[in-house]
Amino acid sequence: MTKAAILACYEQAHEKTALMLEKISFSVCKLDCSKDNCDRELSNTSADLLFCYTEKVNEEMVDRCLAYSRDNQIPVIFIISRFTGFPEKIQSFEHAWFIKEPFDEDELSFTIERSFHMLKKENDIKFNEANHQRLQLALETAKLELWEWDFKENRVLRETIGGANTIIPSDLKSGGFDTFHRFIHPDDRDMFREKMKKCWEGKQIHIEFRSVPIDGSVHWYSLNLKPLFDESGKPEKMIGISRDITQRKDAEIALRESEERFRLIAESARDVIWLLDRNAKLLYISPSVERLRGYTPEELVDTPVDKILMPGSYKELMSVFETFFKHFRKGVIPDVPRIFEVQQPCRNGSTVWTEMHITSVLDEEGEFKFFLGISRNIDERKRNQQELEKQRELLDSIFNLAPIPLILEDSSRYIENVNNSCMEVTGKNKEHMIGQKTGKVFSCINVHRGNVCGTSEECSKCVFKNAAEETLRRGKGISKREGKITIVLPNGSEVSRNVLVSTSYIDTGEEPKVIFGVNDITDLKRFEHSIVESRIQAEEANRAKSEFLANMSHELRTPLNAIMGYSEILQDSHFGYLNEKQKKFAEHINTSGRHLLELINSILDISKVESGKMELHFHDFKVIDTIRNIQNVIVPLARKKDIELKFSVEPESLSLHADEIKFKQILYNLLSNAVKFTPDNGLVEVKVHEKGAMAEVLVTDTGIGISAEDQEKLFTPFHQIDSSMSREYQGTGLGLALVKRFVELHGGNIAVESEPGIGSTFIFTIPLVSQNIHSDDIEMELSAN
Repeated sequence: MTKAAILACYEQAHEKTALMLEKISFSVCKLDCSKDNCDRELSNTSADLLFCYTEKVNEEMVDRCLAYSRDNQIPVIFIISRFTGFPEKIQSFEHAWFIKEPFDEDELSFTIERSFHMLKKENDIKFNEANHQRLQLALETAKLELWEWDFKENRVLRETIGGANTIIPSDLKSGGFDTFHRFIHPDDRDMFREKMKKCWEGKQIHIEFRSVPIDGSVHWYSLNLKPLFDESGKPEKMIGISRDITQRKDAEIALRESEERFRLIAESARDVIWLLDRNAKLLYISPSVERLRGYTPEELVDTPVDKILMPGSYKELMSVFETFFKHFRKGVIPDVPRIFEVQQPCRNGSTVWTEMHITSVLDEEGEFKFFLGISRNIDERKRNQQELEKQRELLDSIFNLAPIPLILEDSSRYIENVNNSCMEVTGKNKEHMIGQKTGKVFSCINVHRGNVCGTSEECSKCVFKNAAEETLRRGKGISKREGKITIVLPNGSEVSRNVLVSTSYIDTGEEPKVIFGVNDITDLKRFEHSIVESRIQAEEANRAKSEFLANMSHELRTPLNAIMGYSEILQDSHFGYLNEKQKKFAEHINTSGRHLLELINSILDISKVESGKMELHFHDFKVIDTIRNIQNVIVPLARKKDIELKFSVEPESLSLHADEIKFKQILYNLLSNAVKFTPDNGLVEVKVHEKGAMAEVLVTDTGIGISAEDQEKLFTPFHQIDSSMSREYQGTGLGLALVKRFVELHGGNIAVESEPGIGSTFIFTIPLVSQNIHSDDIEMELSAN
């Protein structure tokens, strides 16, 4: 509703005019000019129209009303009671009007309408002038070209504003459509003609096309055309504006090419390329994400980031984003991490580690636009790192838990790390040893005397220095290197220690390093020395014993042969007839003599082996022939107990190059034992066959068997299973000991498999072509045992 303010000095004037205004839909504000605050009320009113009663109003108040009208661009109507001088006073004011009393409602309405009409007309003129100036400025700034096509005359008029590039040469101010058409790019002419047809049909059109001026350069233009119609409604002309948009088109083409390159790179890259806005929403993600995680780009674009990353990785990334936007300033990118290792879930339920490279992209104004990210699959690398970390932790544990001191040195032989054992042995903290040299850590006497570790003449013999230098020079470790070091104890005393040093070469790719293992073998060396002394003494004692036994055996055989000879003469009755009792005594003498002779021969053989005097005589012989000879001796013994004997040789032509007598003795001792310890009606079997370059012989019986405990001592000289066996079966305990020595002298081995109550199998091997193993070697083994 239009608001009117009435200025009067008496109430009746207010009421009369107010009633008329309200009838014609005005809201009324009454101002009393008789009050002191009238000026303030006038300045505070926001009326669209001002009325002023001139009666009883001074000229100063009239001037204020005129000024208010001018300043606020509203009409002011003075209500006068006579014409004397007043019209002339206000005629120079644009918005001042008057009406003479008395007047009716129609007169008042006419005066109000005329005042508003004149005000609007004046404002329109001013507005149009301002708009024209603004339009002219805009056209000049935009470098536009104005067009007018006259359809009837087929004439094109144009005006260039602000130095605009022209579609047709600037010297052609006018011309027909054909003149204009020939400067359009050939590829755009058909499209241009179709668009023009629509304009001729009365439609407003917009065309973007290329123009080729005389110089041959190509320019893009934007042309807007609007048809104008005659009185019959037919288009008679077109008016339009054109603008050179070459730069914009070039930018669009460059942008499309850039986008196409980006698309080709993104879609062909193995890495995943993505765009993320400031709200952590994916704008784009490349198809390679499906190969990485099993999800399609369409599935992930609308997925919240907290579902794309594992919780820990999401929290880390959001923390960085928060820091970024907290410190971001227009055109200035905060210094925040740009490379992350994050864990992402896959469709199949597994997870994959990726390395994210993130770059913030700003627009032309320097404002944040989006994050550009590249994610690379580092799952194998990450898992390898985790595995290496586990191995490193394991190696650190082994390093620190090793029972001997371990020291890690750099290529300049300065200590980088030591283990717990090293701290315990030296009594020093790790911090005091790092950066020192090994000689100082172990309180070497040369360092104690003030020399720098590794510089004195005596250091040339240092096992630590030499081992480290050799390891670095050869590029590989040393398994064992013995040496001595003289150290100074806390009390100042000097002590020499034997050490065993082992090294490992560590190639880190930058600077090689050496790990020392240091073992104090002082006590071990003392023990070894005592063992060597004991061994020498034992060997001497054993040799003396063997020589004594050999001599004693020879001494005993002489009288024993006489006893056996005379007992046989008595049995043969060469010196007279013997009764049964005498014959029995003579037989006992002969049997005991033979047993004693067998014992002496065995002792003699053992002593020869142990003293290194046993000699073997090799020649070729067939095994089957040797078996038959032994068979003749063993069969009578087996028949007494009804024991079945079986012999087999495969192949029958099998021959050996060995000492045949010793081979017979081996078989005889094993077979005689088998028959001796096998109960009546038992079985004893001999099998001989080839096994590679060896002949393997198995002697099996169904005898009493041997326990596992007794098997360990079975081949020990003078040992029998127990004393009761010795009394029941008679024996010296030397037979199996000799068997073992003879087999080993041939370069073979012997073993036993047995179960008490079931039987035993003795298995020995002899090379098909034996080489003499000197009995000294057997003696050394015996001494060691």
